[in-house]
Amino acid sequence: MSTLSKLRPRVAHSQGYTDVSFALDGTRIVTVGDDARLRIVATSAILDGDEDDEDPIIRDYHKAAITCVDVRDEAIVTGSEDQSVYWSQLPDGEPRKLLLRCTLTVRHVALRPGRHGAKKSRWVAVASDELDIKLVDIDEITNIKTLKGHTRGLKSLAFDPVGDFLVSTGSDGDVNIWDLRQDQPKIARVLRGIIPISDIESREYCRMAWHPSGSHFAVPGKLGDVAMIENGTWRHMYGVKEPNRSDCITSVSWSSCGLYLASVNMNGRVNIWKPSQSRTEPLLSDQYKATITGLAWHPKQRDLCIVDGLGRMVYWENVIPAAEVDSMRIEELFDEQAAVASDEADADEQPELKAEKPTRGKPAMITDLERYNAELLADLDDDDEAPDDFVVDDDGAGYAAPLDRPGHLRRYQEEGRKRIGDELSRHYGSRRYELGGLDVQSSFQPGATPMDGDRAYLAFNMVGVIYTIDAHTHHNVNVEFHDRSQRPVHFTDYHKYRLACLGESGACFASESTTGNPSTLYYKPFDTWATNADWTVTFGDSEGVKCLAATTKGPVVATDQGNLRFFSYSGLQTMITSLPGPAVTMAANGNLLMVVYHAGGTFHGNQNLAYILYDVSSRRTVKRDPMPISSGSTLCWAAVSENGMPATYDSEGILRVLLPYNDFAWVPLLDSRATRKEKKEWYWPVDLVDDKLMCIICKGNDKHPSFPRPIIDEVPLHAPLLGMDTPAGVAEERLFRSTVLAEHFRGEAESKGEFELRESELSRKDLDIDKILLQLIMAACKGEKVQRALDLCGSLHNMKAIDGAIKIAVSNHLPALAEKMNLLKEAKLRAQTELEQRPYVAATPYTGVSAILSAMDSDARRQENRLRSVRRSDPVTPVRVVNNSTHTRIESAEEAADDRVSVVDDNPRNMSDSEEDHEEPVPAEAPDTHGARKAAGGVLAMKNPFPAIGQPNKTNSVMGGRTLFEAIRKVAPQPTKKTDDNKQTSELENPAKKRKNQTTLFGLTAKTHVRDTSLLSS
Repeated sequence: MSTLSKLRPRVAHSQGYTDVSFALDGTRIVTVGDDARLRIVATSAILDGDEDDEDPIIRDYHKAAITCVDVRDEAIVTGSEDQSVYWSQLPDGEPRKLLLRCTLTVRHVALRPGRHGAKKSRWVAVASDELDIKLVDIDEITNIKTLKGHTRGLKSLAFDPVGDFLVSTGSDGDVNIWDLRQDQPKIARVLRGIIPISDIESREYCRMAWHPSGSHFAVPGKLGDVAMIENGTWRHMYGVKEPNRSDCITSVSWSSCGLYLASVNMNGRVNIWKPSQSRTEPLLSDQYKATITGLAWHPKQRDLCIVDGLGRMVYWENVIPAAEVDSMRIEELFDEQAAVASDEADADEQPELKAEKPTRGKPAMITDLERYNAELLADLDDDDEAPDDFVVDDDGAGYAAPLDRPGHLRRYQEEGRKRIGDELSRHYGSRRYELGGLDVQSSFQPGATPMDGDRAYLAFNMVGVIYTIDAHTHHNVNVEFHDRSQRPVHFTDYHKYRLACLGESGACFASESTTGNPSTLYYKPFDTWATNADWTVTFGDSEGVKCLAATTKGPVVATDQGNLRFFSYSGLQTMITSLPGPAVTMAANGNLLMVVYHAGGTFHGNQNLAYILYDVSSRRTVKRDPMPISSGSTLCWAAVSENGMPATYDSEGILRVLLPYNDFAWVPLLDSRATRKEKKEWYWPVDLVDDKLMCIICKGNDKHPSFPRPIIDEVPLHAPLLGMDTPAGVAEERLFRSTVLAEHFRGEAESKGEFELRESELSRKDLDIDKILLQLIMAACKGEKVQRALDLCGSLHNMKAIDGAIKIAVSNHLPALAEKMNLLKEAKLRAQTELEQRPYVAATPYTGVSAILSAMDSDARRQENRLRSVRRSDPVTPVRVVNNSTHTRIESAEEAADDRVSVVDDNPRNMSDSEEDHEEPVPAEAPDTHGARKAAGGVLAMKNPFPAIGQPNKTNSVMGGRTLFEAIRKVAPQPTKKTDDNKQTSELENPAKKRKNQTTLFGLTAKTHVRDTSLLSS
């Protein structure tokens, strides 16, 4: 029979939440409950066992249930659901002052040890559902300091024994550590992933406790353990956990001697730990029959007081077994005398350090045993009187401080950090460097969320979702698809999987490694013709799964031993490699696999991440490089899109995309802070589709999607360019984003050998880019920014778009710009001609003979397309363009001599003899297919488009205001038909005949050699 079941509970309050605390000397027990009463009872009356003699003091100044109480010295502070915080005094419990009136329920209060500030005031910390912590000056209640940092309701507060640091826990799963040594409090560290995320109204109270020495504090963990966090470094030292138990711990408390830790879970199980002896086997375990809501150690004895949800109180006397007490007392006596001797030696060598050491109260010891121990130590000191100063300080550097105690080691580390910081400050001047400041982030699975009550998402992508429901003894896993025609999958999970990835063909699950439960990998296919297609792999005790992903070749798993394990979809182990650092996350799509890992520890407040991009089909590394991330942030999500673009999203809301076909550059394509503006929203990424981020928009302070399953929203990408508040800046952003994505799609099509299949799609994207460019060119011409307009014209893809840009320049009376654009067009035409005349080599993924056959097939298709286009072309009509000072005319075929096109100036100016004698043959195939009407004598007249130059402008009714460029384009010849691969037809060319080719376009004289007038066709 358990010890707790033998103890007789005493009714202290009505049924509901109850809390308890001891007075500093242990003579009184203070309890509060759901009946809005403060109850003070003498400890001696409880020990006597007679309830009639208790004579408790009861105060009911609160109007609603009291949720918390804290006692320090003679002060009592209580918080209530009536949103009030009162300060009362022992021993009578009369209220002295209303300290604070909140707007929501008060959850926890904590009195700060000692007096602080310029006025040496007493302070109390108040946590409520308002999300902010209030530090209230008890002596002057108008002096209030607000600590902002939590995003959801607060759970508990705890001051260290000196009062320099305050630790707060919230329902958002964060443990915030506040530095109060300065006048303005600041957050020293945020610890994530230690405590569970829970609802504020749940029974997960998360009551933590500082060790009496102040070296560390204990906080309930999320896996049914108790985590120990070291003071100063704020690192996770170790944890204590009972094997095969994962029930949530609600409260912990240290004994006054600091050797024993009491913990209770939600099911009423009480464990007494001695961490110095064992961290897996408790010193004592017992089961209580009700839910325990509070516990407290006696300040001077080894007694424990427990209160439950029925409003009852149980006093557990002499919790520690007698044998353990005797051995502990002997150890304490020797430790105390050794500590005294060490303190005396430290005071002799370093007297300035004596005042820095905090004093720790020790319980009363056995007088005879203490006297015997002191005499024994004195005899040992008499025997060891030999001098110990034989070490000579030959280098003048002094003697190192002794490191025989933990406090000395911590002080030595802090001094070393300070020296390094001073050296960096002297070396880099005004630049400030901070060592540490950010923990190395733990691994995570993209698309997964923490437990929200009893549910959590394991995977969330564009295929569907996987979520699990905690049924205490097991989990229920559900796989649902966005495509309602696909049947959902449900199964019972006894391994309690916390990692999963969802693909088109199946889902993969993994459990984390715990004490006694090794990691397990499970694959479940959706549609298969084979029986028993699912399989399970169990890892060793020393290796656990950290993250996983599904590729076209099978699942890939990263472990905490630095291994990257590849499996086939049948469960065959195909490959194992070693990672350069601890894995952070993985993402895959098709044959591409991206693994993110730690390339080193944090430095200057930044995560040091790197990535490896694998091609699983060829088993080769595509790229290995550092990964950029926002300063002071952590990686929240990673994915590989359907188009083969790896993407990341950090805690600052920056989306970055890797461009494999643009020098593997990481490009920021979305800053959600600018998109969200003042809205209290958070974009939880799901996938990246073309130029949109598919995400869940979380309202308020939530950072994860809740249940039931929310709707997926589309957020357009907006690169964080400058000047986004102007129309030009918006157009520049559209141009940048469209260009970046179009280059990637083009590179992807060429690498896969799909360029011809996707040529129309890529042409549409180029056309969209040209439209944006023309808008920018129009704005530049209106602002007379000719160089900007010319630069934009150089980025146009289509010849018709360049003609449109020339028209824009002409309409804005910029003839010099129009001439430059025309020269740019001619250069593009020449480059295009040279490109077409080169042998065509098809991009193909094949090699050897297959590559040759593929190239021949592609070349045959191109030749067939050319022949078809030639058959559809109109008959060739030679023309002659004549330009004089008043108008421009195009001669018909009868007037054009020798079947050539020549551009002639009737008024040549300043031509040299060599230029007059020089003639260049100009072949032409110019069908009159555009409806140009002939004037008298068969001559087509057209208007001079440049009246601003000073020439007379006479409109010809026959041309109807048609420009020179339209005329040239409309009479431009079509490409000729090839009759033989090794012979070029020359029916329309006569190299013996030459003509003078002189043009005076845009009012300037320029010699132009047109070698192939078929290039003038748009």
